[in-house]
Amino acid sequence: MNHIYLSLGSNIEPEKHLRYAMAALAQHFSDIESSPVYETPAFGFSGPCFLNSVVAAYTDQTITEVIATLKAIEVEQGRQRQQEKFSSRTLDIDLLLYNDCVTTRPIVLPREEIYHRSFVLKPLSDLAPHKVDPVLKTTYLELWASFEGSRQLKTVTF
Repeated sequence: MNHIYLSLGSNIEPEKHLRYAMAALAQHFSDIESSPVYETPAFGFSGPCFLNSVVAAYTDQTITEVIATLKAIEVEQGRQRQQEKFSSRTLDIDLLLYNDCVTTRPIVLPREEIYHRSFVLKPLSDLAPHKVDPVLKTTYLELWASFEGSRQLKTVTF
């Protein structure tokens, strides 16, 4: 079984779409765990705040199959692929880690946002504080402790 970590985000009816995402992920993957959910300002554009979390799960799927599954779930929730990179969205699910794989194909793993976005690193450090990053060879808790970017995060429950 492959251990995967996913980032989830939404700023259009976020509670509805994140609940749907969790239910849909449970249909495709096993042993799902979720970090706390954080509210963060929109990044790169003006818009409503996002709700973000990180999910860990297990799967027999390949990287390519996981990506296809995630895209299908996004589309089911009205995700428009022709949108600008920084824009409001119903649901965004990204593969952050696939085991300890370091690759550039079919996507870059570990995903670069881990190192530069608080809304990815903080929930990842909550969920897997002692997991060692396969590139930097330090734990995600240590990475969060030394994070120099914006820490504008607020824990939310719904």
